[in-house]
Amino acid sequence: MSSQAQPRPVDRLIPWMFVLGFLVVILVNALMVYVALGSFSGLVTDRPYDRGRAYNATLDARARQDALGWTTRFALDGQGDGTQRLLLEVTDRAGAPIAGATVEATLVRPVERGHDRGVALSERGAGRYAGTVTLDLPGLWEARIVVQRGADSFAAIKRVMVP
Repeated sequence: MSSQAQPRPVDRLIPWMFVLGFLVVILVNALMVYVALGSFSGLVTDRPYDRGRAYNATLDARARQDALGWTTRFALDGQGDGTQRLLLEVTDRAGAPIAGATVEATLVRPVERGHDRGVALSERGAGRYAGTVTLDLPGLWEARIVVQRGADSFAAIKRVMVP
């Protein structure tokens, strides 16, 4: 007498479970590709190739700036009405004030675009410069300062926390 095993109903689902498993993997991978392509590109600067090729010019400019020996002290003072007063003091290597310069600052949110604020600082005497700017968000800001006097140029970046 021969006995033949009867297939259980679950045995018929096993091939479909494999297909379902592969579909889940494919869908998750497709979702990850979609999110990766739609998120941050990783590009921090415009035209990175051109900037990389000009790196020697950047090094030369940095050497000229270091030869000047200028230093800056930067402060951001809240005025209570949403405006911030930028205070900058520029001195040379001997500590003498740098007067008669043109000073511009750009305040940038390093974590998001669209909130940059530019401000020209006016001279207040003895190498001191000041300007007022309205910052719409609290948190970390980056002040990019450019001091120009004649052919001499000095650039500095300072990070400040706005309450």
